[in-house]
Amino acid sequence: MPSPIEDEYATLDPLAVRIATHEKHSAQPDDVDAAVSAALNLAGTEHLLDVGCGTGKFLARLRNSRHHGTLIGVDISPAALRSIRALPNVCAVGATATALPFSNEAVDVVTARHMLYHVEQPVTALEEFRRVTKQNGTVALVINHPHVTPRIRELIETRATKYGIAAPTQLMYPIDSRNLPNLVNEVFGNYTIVRYDNALVFSSPQPLIAFAISLLGFSGVTLEHPARRAIMRDIAEHVRAWFATSSGPWRDEKGYVVITTTCR
Repeated sequence: MPSPIEDEYATLDPLAVRIATHEKHSAQPDDVDAAVSAALNLAGTEHLLDVGCGTGKFLARLRNSRHHGTLIGVDISPAALRSIRALPNVCAVGATATALPFSNEAVDVVTARHMLYHVEQPVTALEEFRRVTKQNGTVALVINHPHVTPRIRELIETRATKYGIAAPTQLMYPIDSRNLPNLVNEVFGNYTIVRYDNALVFSSPQPLIAFAISLLGFSGVTLEHPARRAIMRDIAEHVRAWFATSSGPWRDEKGYVVITTTCR
């Protein structure tokens, strides 16, 4: 039986909706991949391992920018691995963050973007990142602020609870911008942090509805759940009613940090 994580990422369509929403509906320009690249200041020759590679968009961007070093995407999702294998000159490896199938000091850079909250043992993952990174190599991590987009979360959770659905505890662990820096310091002994504060702003109902639906799995509303259609309908009705009676756009606060650390 698939784990909650495997079930959530059995298809990458919800993830693609979330990525597109952040790109198109943020109050300030939001480009996580550019933020990571800026923090790394890559020369283009580094051997880079992207853990939790998802759609492969970050690796494709690096390859398209003439990054000549080896690029490897790691994920547990077969859908993600298929996406990576479709990219030219990018390697795809199925593995977990806590048991990377690479030798010590195998790569120059490890990136883990918006994925550590899916890992039950984040310190073990950080130790693995350090193990596979060469001396003086770099590890870059992206993690959200706590309680991002609270209005949308409440919108979803209220309706999930109505149908007796509880969020699976194995899907989202309490790792965020408050506690990850200390964990990084424990494992690596150093870190640099850049904070990005922003908000999602929706001026019409449909993009908000699509984004909320893309998050249903995190509240236990799986693709096969018998109440899913009813919950989707309830969300759509609520959002449309809100826009019909409100003068301003729907605004929800969000943000993340990019943490980089050097392996010494």
